Amino acid sequence: MPGLTGFEVLERLEADPRTREIPVLILTASDERLETMERALRGGAVDYITKPISPMRVAIRVRGAIERRRLLQEVQDLRASFTSMLVHDLRSPLTVITAYLDMLHQPAVGPLSEAQQRYLGKMEQAVSQMLRLIGEILDLSKLEAGKLSVSPEPMDLAGTVTEAAERFKPGASRRRVTLEVRSPGTPVRVSADPSRLDQV
Repeated sequence: MPGLTGFEVLERLEADPRTREIPVLILTASDERLETMERALRGGAVDYITKPISPMRVAIRVRGAIERRRLLQEVQDLRASFTSMLVHDLRSPLTVITAYLDMLHQPAVGPLSEAQQRYLGKMEQAVSQMLRLIGEILDLSKLEAGKLSVSPEPMDLAGTVTEAAERFKPGASRRRVTLEVRSPGTPVRVSADPSRLDQV
């Protein structure tokens, strides 16, 4: 290929999301060298075939690459299906618990002691934390599948980092960890999804 090596073609295929998933086999008339083979496989190639190149051998390797790709897709689909089912099964009992917690706040139940209100508050915090964790599991699954939605908007990065750090300071302090944010003192304007950035 004039002006472009096989490795450069591989790099371009890997860099482009539209071609990244295409199985690439390297066919070369060069002598077999382990460093070159390692570089090709590390660069994203699924196989490396050197001379003498037999059409039958190439056909077998191509079939193998296609089968590996099919199995990989099957595993990804199964994992996404399992995650979706897991999230649904975990959310259902938490919805019931939340409904009962809401009922305990109703006037018909009668006045609650200070201790009871404190216990209810802790239970509600725990349920909220569980729901947040379940949401993060689902988001991670979407991210791996390339289906996570992101809505960038103008925002202050310094403010977001400072707010996040403030939430973690009590926990850090209990573990004798000093959490310090060095902000420039002025807003740091970026275009990002505030909720996703907060998750990170």
